[in-house]
Amino acid sequence: MTVVSTGTGPRWESQQYPPEGAAAAEGIRSQLGRPALDLLTVLVREAAQNSWDARSGGIDVSFGLDLYTVSPAHAPTWRSLLLEGGPRNSDIFPLRKALGQTSIRVLAVSDRGTKGLGGPTRADVVTDGPRDFVTFVRNVGEPRDTRLGGGTYGFGKGIFFMLSQARTVLIHTRTLHEGRLQTRLVGSALAHSYTMQTLAGGEARYTGRHWWGRPVDNVIEPLLDDEADDVAGRLGLRPFGHDETGTTVVVVDPEIDETLGSASDVGTYLAETIMWQLWPKMLPRHDRLPAMSFRVTVDGQEYEIPDPVTTHPIQMFVEAYRLMNSPEARSIELGRPRRRLGVLGLHASLVLPWTPTRAAETAGFTKNLVHHVCLMRSAELVVTYRPGIEPAAELKGYAGVFRVAETLDEVFARAEPPTHDAWNADSLSPDERRYVNGVFRRLREAQTEINGLQVSVGSSNNGMALGAASNYFSALVRGSAGFGGRHAAAGGQGAVNQAPVGQSPSATPGTASRARSRAGDDYTPTARVRVEYVGDPFLTIHEGARTLVQEFRLSGAQTARVDAKLSIATAIDAAGRDRDLLNPPQVLGWTGPDGNSVDASYPVTISDDRGIWRLLVRPTEDTMTVVEIQAEAVHL
Repeated sequence: MTVVSTGTGPRWESQQYPPEGAAAAEGIRSQLGRPALDLLTVLVREAAQNSWDARSGGIDVSFGLDLYTVSPAHAPTWRSLLLEGGPRNSDIFPLRKALGQTSIRVLAVSDRGTKGLGGPTRADVVTDGPRDFVTFVRNVGEPRDTRLGGGTYGFGKGIFFMLSQARTVLIHTRTLHEGRLQTRLVGSALAHSYTMQTLAGGEARYTGRHWWGRPVDNVIEPLLDDEADDVAGRLGLRPFGHDETGTTVVVVDPEIDETLGSASDVGTYLAETIMWQLWPKMLPRHDRLPAMSFRVTVDGQEYEIPDPVTTHPIQMFVEAYRLMNSPEARSIELGRPRRRLGVLGLHASLVLPWTPTRAAETAGFTKNLVHHVCLMRSAELVVTYRPGIEPAAELKGYAGVFRVAETLDEVFARAEPPTHDAWNADSLSPDERRYVNGVFRRLREAQTEINGLQVSVGSSNNGMALGAASNYFSALVRGSAGFGGRHAAAGGQGAVNQAPVGQSPSATPGTASRARSRAGDDYTPTARVRVEYVGDPFLTIHEGARTLVQEFRLSGAQTARVDAKLSIATAIDAAGRDRDLLNPPQVLGWTGPDGNSVDASYPVTISDDRGIWRLLVRPTEDTMTVVEIQAEAVHL
């Protein structure tokens, strides 16, 4: 294409309505609707999704968020270069107000290792190659051209303008164009439609869309190559490396929710949001490197992204993701006709007490409970965390990850709103709607199944133990921190005996022999004994100290020898301390049905199996104590 420059410098040009009509700026911005998520979270999700879809071959993708104030050395260039040609009325053109402030605040969203915004720079050019530049800068609503990508119709770019109080972004990109690397710099604004008098004395209507660059044949073209690099440097934008490709979108005057707090709090929120919303891309691959690397800085201070593999409770979803990609995965199917909908990994475990952060609350975790399935399509980007049935006990939790089958990826993509944070069956045809509803139905069945597994505790060699929280700071009220037990999916790894809540399987000879070896030769087992737990363990004060109490009763023998096996449930406690370095929990004693105490830390002989006994335990602070009561019938 041959272009002829007018010879003028970079400037803004405003789009007039053509006779056949055009989209107003307000309409383009509103295509995101009213996002349920806050604008910063939507930006993180949409921008990272764009970066993932734009990945370039085997090159690792890096993604960065840099919030900063333009330095005094660069601010004059912003004011002199980026106001030329724009409307004088700041209500019509809010960039004028933003650049007139004492300081200029920007959020740079960048990726490297991506293809950049390539292809033609004009929307009317026909090409069989990429059209990324015109899709992002010029057009609205183009269908995606990335198979199994995260995006759909490109509406998500509106979040950049929604977040900008100036309704303006700068786009700095480097791409492979016609066999060589080309750098491009262009500005775009989606402000407000308006009517203005023309030089001829009439009036003209404008869409509120503006572009900044160099006028060529009455169209604003991006600055290219050396000029683009020079102006980007004068504006203080991050330069590209020698062979680097990618894109930086600079959001001018970003709207930051004041309730987030200080700049440091904003940095922490962005870092945690990346973990909650993008953790699948943080997991190490076969080469032990993540699919994407992430960076957050605020005013030059870098904020570490929490590691999802070690951060509670997101690590539960990491384990579910591992199961989803293992032979233990569940195939989710729909019958008549039979159709594979996707694959599910479901992981159940003890859940230590935790306080959801702002980023966790935004992700849908408003309580300290984990009973969710992370939904994703083939791109393995988080769509949402779908809550299921709440666990019967607060420290009993489960996490799942469901990935749609590739053959249905397009269907579920159409079920997503522009923000890609839900699957709405009502937006599909009746034939396709059944797939989304079928997934939700099958997920609920799986959640019901795993939530219904009861805790098997006590005298069985196969039984698992009942866990109790002993958080030092929790209120001394039953259920304030929550109690639960280990459990596993039926037929899955670590499956346990399924007994009714509060009841354990019968003792086995193996259990009896273990108890006998501790008791000595004065006792001989004569019958099996059942340990029935009465309610959940609870915390109380005993002789001035915090004490864990488990009530129980026996059946099956008139006289039984009872012992308690105590341990700490997790290898690392809530404060990050190694379990082996902690003081272990200890048995303080036993209380009979008559209220009399047997202050003994060793096994006790019970001669009445008709009443409720109590086991008293000194727990280890800030941990989950596992209590296993073992019993055997004896005769003297």
